[in-house]
Amino acid sequence: MSLRLSFACAAFAASTCAVAQAGVLSGQLRDTHGAPVSNAALQFDLMSGSGTVFVSGGFTDTNGNFSATVTPDGAYKMTVLPQPPPLSSVVSQQFNGVTIGVTPNDLGTVVLANGARVRGRVVNTAGTPLVSVGVEFKTPSDSQWRSFTNGDTDAAGRFDVNVPFGPCQIGFEPGPVPYYGGPGTGPMSLELDSHGPSDLGDVVMPAGYPVSTSAVRQSDGSPVEDARVEFVHRSTGSVAYTPHNRTGANGALTITVAAGDYDVRFLPVNNDGLLPGVLPHRVVPGTSLLGTIVLQEGVELRGRVRGSDNTGYPEIAVELFDSVTNAPVLVDGGVTNATGNYSIIVAPGTYDVRFTPPFSIPFGVALVSDVVVDSQGSHVTQNGTLPSVPFSTLVGSGVPGLGGIVPRIGSVGGAPRLGNAQYTLDFSEARGAATGVVVYTIRPATVAHGPQLYRKSLLALDGTAGVAGDGTGTFTIPIPNDSALIGQELHAWLLVRDGASVLGYSVTQELRAVIQL
Repeated sequence: MSLRLSFACAAFAASTCAVAQAGVLSGQLRDTHGAPVSNAALQFDLMSGSGTVFVSGGFTDTNGNFSATVTPDGAYKMTVLPQPPPLSSVVSQQFNGVTIGVTPNDLGTVVLANGARVRGRVVNTAGTPLVSVGVEFKTPSDSQWRSFTNGDTDAAGRFDVNVPFGPCQIGFEPGPVPYYGGPGTGPMSLELDSHGPSDLGDVVMPAGYPVSTSAVRQSDGSPVEDARVEFVHRSTGSVAYTPHNRTGANGALTITVAAGDYDVRFLPVNNDGLLPGVLPHRVVPGTSLLGTIVLQEGVELRGRVRGSDNTGYPEIAVELFDSVTNAPVLVDGGVTNATGNYSIIVAPGTYDVRFTPPFSIPFGVALVSDVVVDSQGSHVTQNGTLPSVPFSTLVGSGVPGLGGIVPRIGSVGGAPRLGNAQYTLDFSEARGAATGVVVYTIRPATVAHGPQLYRKSLLALDGTAGVAGDGTGTFTIPIPNDSALIGQELHAWLLVRDGASVLGYSVTQELRAVIQL
């Protein structure tokens, strides 16, 4: 159970110290421009187990600093909920495996990504504005949906949120009857690729139809509780957005979905020891009773995934492929926990296993071929080690400008890996409000410098005009999911027009980053 943070928690949290140890977590939140993220709320959820969480001081001050006392000790998912637009341009973010313990944990400076402001109005098929529609989002690198700070439509059906730059999915969940326009409205999601602010206008939620299904265990016919039920569009292979899609204690589920032709996929929880299953070709609204699926027992494949620093990391995706056909294998729970451990249920066979980290850590994809899973033992162990992929390195000394200051270059938005649409150059300490020129190239390491390989783009820096070191800015270089780029190098600089420099412009150091899988 989680608790939205409030100052009122302080007294209650103090009263629980006799039965549960409280720990202190501190740090400072800044955005990608280096500005403090003030008045952000921090929400804490236990990564495993259950229990009530008590928090005191879960807000940032005007300088972005926070010091939160959290009870009980343990590993947490920390969700940062910044102020909504127009008060902030920062995107809400989750951090897994945050440790609360006897020793105070200082996270130091935590950087939150700035995003794009997206607005719109949610209506039903009759054009009626829908009130209290839940709105959340998910990027390709997210394993779970993330909450917006203001995650519900208002009395006029409008929403106003910050989403990450690049590909993003926004989910819309109908609110409680009667406010969302009637029980015939279904959930839906939108695919976005945001590069700046946008107004989506009217988002029309589809008609919804109630359907029912259930799951039982093959060995004894007992109901399968808490299995996740996904509706997969047969034409595209995409998964429909369907919140609250888990079976109850009787193994049954009744849910509202939009019209479509689906394969209905059942993903039981790991400790049930059951394989996923599929009810194919179910047409909605052609039928409301989808049928009962019988789920078979499987074998546990487990292990620990570490970085090249020998540390276990959470949120590493674990994927399986048939070693002969290379076809993906349906598994559930294929994500490491707070200590880097995973456990999935699979059928006996031979598999290639792929471990894929999120872009937020400096590691790449690890592949292990021909992993044999048989039914002779209770489990099979396969560990993984992620190769190092540094965010970037700096070369040279640069050229100083006003005040003798060399402008700085760095990178944010994660590791330089294939498919990272948010890899961003970050500039600071330049002449305030000056005009900069971003110069960059992506080329094989063996290719010599050549002007034909370079790209240039003007960049207007923030800050106060004429103030030394006050200029800041960012420039996003999306990395395509193109295997031909593996091993190539990104080289980048910023040139800033600056009359105080002997060259007429100041120059950052050279940033280099090697693109990896």
